[in-house]
Amino acid sequence: MAPNAAWMTFLSYPLFHNVSCLSWSPDGIYLAVGSGTSSTILIWNAILETCTPLRNGSWKGTREIKWSNDGSYLVQVGFSNQIRFWETHSWTNKFKIMNGKVHSVFWMKDNKTIIYGLEDTAKVYAIRILNGFVITECAVSDLAPSLNLICGNDTMNVTGPIKKMELNASNSRLAVTFGPLVQSKDKQNDEDDDDSVERSTVFSSEVLAMFTFEEANLRFRLNGYIEGPKWNRKMVLSNPSSPFYESVTTSNPTSQDEEDDNFELKPVPDVFQFAKQFDRGALLSVAWENGKIGFIPCHFKK
Repeated sequence: MAPNAAWMTFLSYPLFHNVSCLSWSPDGIYLAVGSGTSSTILIWNAILETCTPLRNGSWKGTREIKWSNDGSYLVQVGFSNQIRFWETHSWTNKFKIMNGKVHSVFWMKDNKTIIYGLEDTAKVYAIRILNGFVITECAVSDLAPSLNLICGNDTMNVTGPIKKMELNASNSRLAVTFGPLVQSKDKQNDEDDDDSVERSTVFSSEVLAMFTFEEANLRFRLNGYIEGPKWNRKMVLSNPSSPFYESVTTSNPTSQDEEDDNFELKPVPDVFQFAKQFDRGALLSVAWENGKIGFIPCHFKK
């Protein structure tokens, strides 16, 4: 084969369809494959191109699979309220029924603990694998109480259920987005004035919250919020599916300058992920709803 020739290896397994997730083992030899319609997962040896199916009952499908950092365990998250741990030397497994559907899962550096989030809640949970392959819950952290930001007359309560979260490789920073955007306005009386003050409260999915993760006690501390670049009015008008389309089409700016200056709606962060390697701390990349991509470096003091 010529050095610059393109090539690929096509892997297929009988009656295995609707691939929903992939995960490479840390040594790069094995590829775990999940299906959205089957509880079976496939373990492909990429060197030998051989496949071992792991069958485990009647799940509704696999949402996510992840290897531990040392490759000793593989966690399988179902679309239902089940999660399964595989011990990768003997491929024995243990499963646990959760109190809801898991939307995100991450391995800790000890390779025996995972943190995860459940749909419709702002809590982050932890499970640890003890000696003898015993699965036990070990901690719960509620992110909601600390989520409050006041800027002048604007109050931003970033609350609601966790929508998505990402943990960096060193387990030191957690990025989180929350539920859908809801806006309300209420009037509060000023003690020094008879006039009432209008305060805008925003329950927002348009900001991304950054937390410091204290791995020793499995606790989180809020660092701050990240907002995206404001929408361009013409861009919103060209996308009728945008959640801001109706508010833009019903507004009547008196001039082009007013149109540009007053349009302050922020796009929602659609996709975000930490860089696998960043020696100076943590580097978060964010793809915003308006098509722009941003990079947020977090530099740590040594």
